[in-house]
Amino acid sequence: MAVQSQDITDARSTPEAKAARLKRLRKLTNLERVDVAAKYGINVSTLKGWETARAHGLSKKGANRFLKISAQEGVLCSYEWLMYGLGHGPRILEKFDTTLEINPSSDHNEEEEIIEELQLFRHHHRNTVDLIVEDDGMSPYYAIGDYVAGAKLAKQYFSKLINTDCIVQTTDGQLLLRKVKKGPRQNTFTLSCINPNTTVAEPVLYNVELVGAAPIIWHRRKIQL
Repeated sequence: MAVQSQDITDARSTPEAKAARLKRLRKLTNLERVDVAAKYGINVSTLKGWETARAHGLSKKGANRFLKISAQEGVLCSYEWLMYGLGHGPRILEKFDTTLEINPSSDHNEEEEIIEELQLFRHHHRNTVDLIVEDDGMSPYYAIGDYVAGAKLAKQYFSKLINTDCIVQTTDGQLLLRKVKKGPRQNTFTLSCINPNTTVAEPVLYNVELVGAAPIIWHRRKIQL
């Protein structure tokens, strides 16, 4: 019997599967549980519970909290990989000398570097979508002119994107960067700006049917020299 993609995703989303990925992520940070507790205030027993799938295992809140910790320790990881096993696994950032100064030169072309990064992202991910941010609706996290990209999910997984920043395509053809929230009707969503002072005419869109949705995995901002 052929294994269905739904079965694969469900298997990757079990408390045990999430626990194994969390433990792997923590190991990459070179932190023991006691180190996490001392440095970031997560109780040792709580972390152990997440890593052993005890009491339903890792929660969304816990996942987001640990992802911030891993980023501070130099290990980047997506929420989608940690919770659902989707996309590529954790990536260790290279150390760099913070004392170095940036000296712009005539042959420095940041635009070309960004395009190269984007092409590399497309090479390593399937069904990618990207855009340049055109409004201040998601400021200050995403500024006008920023580049963002993600990997599109199948429609049956859209419900897993609640409270996630995504590139979404609506039935009327709009391509937007918004926070996805649960809609009032089945198979509909609310798309929200996070900037309370946005100049967007409609900062919240209700009862939206989505054609496509991709959680943000890659984000690049030009250096303002």
